[in-house]
Amino acid sequence: MTNAELVVLGLLAEQDRYAYEIEEEIKTRSVRAWARVGFSSIYHALGALERKGLVMARKADSPLGPDRKVFAITDEGRLQLRAGSLSRLAERLPLPSSFYVGLSLIPHLEHGAAIEALRRHAEQLATRREEPATTLGDAPLIARAMRELGERLAQAEAAWLDRFIEQVTKAPEES
Repeated sequence: MTNAELVVLGLLAEQDRYAYEIEEEIKTRSVRAWARVGFSSIYHALGALERKGLVMARKADSPLGPDRKVFAITDEGRLQLRAGSLSRLAERLPLPSSFYVGLSLIPHLEHGAAIEALRRHAEQLATRREEPATTLGDAPLIARAMRELGERLAQAEAAWLDRFIEQVTKAPEES
C-alpha cells in the first residue's frame, strides 16, 4: 500500500469525507511536507482503495452543486490501516539518500565548491524553518507532534551542518 493510500485511509478512519475534504485536511495538517500526497494522488488513492474494497463510496447531496461522492473506510480498510501503520512505525527514518551521496563524494570536489554547496544546503534549511507554519491549534495531538518532530529534525540537521561546515573549512585536507 502506498503512503498516499495509507494517509487517505487514516483520514477516512476519523470520519467519512469527500475528496476535497481530504485535500483540506492534508493542507491543514501539513501532510504534504512528509507524505508527498498531491491533490491528484488523492483521487488515484481513493480509486485504488475502492477497487481493493478498503473504502466504499456513496452519493451525497450537495447544496453547492452536483452530488458528491463521499468515501467511508470498510472493516477490511481498518485492518489494512492498522497493518500499514504498524509496519511504518517499526521502520527507521529513511536517510536523505541524495544528500548522503553528495556528502560521501566531497573528497572529489574542489574545496571551495563543496563548502559553498553545504552553505546553500544550510540556507535552504534556514529558509524552510523560517516559513510561517500553518496553525494546528485544534488539530489532533499526533498532527501537532509530527510538526514538532519535523521542526526538531530540521534544527538538528542545521546544527550538525553548521559544525561540519566549520570543520571542513578549518581542515580542508581531511575532507
